[in-house]
Amino acid sequence: MFCSKCGAELADDAKFCSKCGASTVQKAESDESQSKRVLHQTDETASEKVEAECVDVNEEKRIDRLMDRIVACLHPVALVCVIFSLICCLYIRVDRHAISLVKDSSFADYAPNKSINDLVDNFIASPKWKCRHENDKCFVDVKGKVLYDGKKSKVILTFQVDKKEQDYNVTGLKIGKQEMNDPYSINYFLYTMANQ
Repeated sequence: MFCSKCGAELADDAKFCSKCGASTVQKAESDESQSKRVLHQTDETASEKVEAECVDVNEEKRIDRLMDRIVACLHPVALVCVIFSLICCLYIRVDRHAISLVKDSSFADYAPNKSINDLVDNFIASPKWKCRHENDKCFVDVKGKVLYDGKKSKVILTFQVDKKEQDYNVTGLKIGKQEMNDPYSINYFLYTMANQ
């Protein structure tokens, strides 16, 4: 042991410094109280760390439970989204098939060597093809504009598609606000379209 005042070497059991007379007992008590304080601080720090780790573990468990709930809720939503996407893809495929069937066919009575698509492109301005389903029936509509009675008018030409038979029939014609669904009007329109 050494004196805290002058630094002289002392015997381990000395109560005073033999050189300067400074007391060594206070030093020992002070060292002991300091070590107790350090131990107490270390204990507090360790317990704070343990508490912090417990809080972190509890927080992680709470987050895990929350994530489990979110995932459990998302499973049905994801399943519905996947089913909806598959149905949409199926309908789009069916719609494209129905439109292609009509476009690639011809009007055998009027222009057997020309596709309906070519006839429509030459006769109807800005044609838009659309497939729709009503009462388990498939329809293909061609919308655009034609010159009718000296002015441009909207036209809708409707085909009913039989997917099983791979066939179609022209079932509707609307020019402007006038519905012309009778066979004579439809045949006259098809004849005019084929011979334009």
